[in-house]
Amino acid sequence: MLIDHVHALSLSLSLSLSLSLSLSLSLSLSQTEYYRYEKVLKEALNSYAKSVVTRLIEDKDDTVNPEKIPDFNVAFFNLAEQLKLRDLKTHRIGALSRITGTVTRTSEVRPELVLGNFSCEVCWTEQDMCEQQFKYTEPAICKNPTCNNRKKWKINIDKCKFLDYQRVRVQENSNEIPAGSMPRSMVGVCVCVCVCVCVCMRFR
Repeated sequence: MLIDHVHALSLSLSLSLSLSLSLSLSLSLSQTEYYRYEKVLKEALNSYAKSVVTRLIEDKDDTVNPEKIPDFNVAFFNLAEQLKLRDLKTHRIGALSRITGTVTRTSEVRPELVLGNFSCEVCWTEQDMCEQQFKYTEPAICKNPTCNNRKKWKINIDKCKFLDYQRVRVQENSNEIPAGSMPRSMVGVCVCVCVCVCVCMRFR
């Protein structure tokens, strides 16, 4: 779900205030700990979307299969502040930012493991869904109280959750490079609906 940042600010000032990193700097989501609140926003959106879909299906006297209701993701656009690549500093980590640059390379769209389903290879107890922490993450310990397995796991591919992702390399625009300097570049990751949006040699 793509949300216009300007509309979000105009409709809910309290949301902006609660997510703002420093009110003296900006009443904007771009100055916040966005990564901290992204999961909450996504859960709220999915809860609302599923309630609407369920109500529509019930109006048609049909049964609801929760597995067939897709997951929704939140993405913001049209942020007021536009940054150059050189303006991205460490204080921007975890914040929602808008940058400008030229896409120089894109990868193929590949699946990324988001939630893994594992079975213990000692007692074969199926574990709870394991959220991936930026790398392949296995359960810490078997949930079976009589089993202390920490290393032997079997992943159940058919029960895992994947998202589309694509790596994108962005380079500074030619008019933003200081005289005598080399152009800077960075690699980003596009997920879900954002994949295949960036095209090489286009300004973003």
